[in-house]
Parts: sequence; C-alpha cells; structure tokens
Amino acid sequence: MTYDIQIWGSTKVSNLNLFQSFQSINLRLLIKASRYVSNNFFITISKFLLFLYMLLLTIKKSTLKL
Repeated sequence: MTYDIQIWGSTKVSNLNLFQSFQSINLRLLIKASRYVSNNFFITISKFLLFLYMLLLTIKKSTLKL
C-alpha cells in the first residue's frame, strides 16, 4: 500500500517493518505465491498493476467525454 501522506514519514522503523511484513504476507496469500518469491517481485507487480489501473481510468474518462 502506498499512501502519500506525511504520517508515514514520522513512522518508526519497527512499525513500518510490521506493516510491510503484514502487506507481504497478505499479498502472498492473495496470489498464492510461495514463500520463495521475493518481495521485490511484489513491489514491481503492484506498481505495474497500479499503472494499468490508472491507465484504464484515464481511457474510461476520455471515452465518456466523447
């Protein structure tokens, strides 16, 4: 999860690590990945999926204006 708010800048490292662990575990459960899949893979895939989602929203908005 990526939130662009200032609170994350003041979060303690230990709390941030807990959140990242929680996120990784749930992503693994969601896509049924083995524990040998790296966290970098999840980061790459999530950024790609977010890009696709934003692209589809942009296309949908532009087609509605026509």
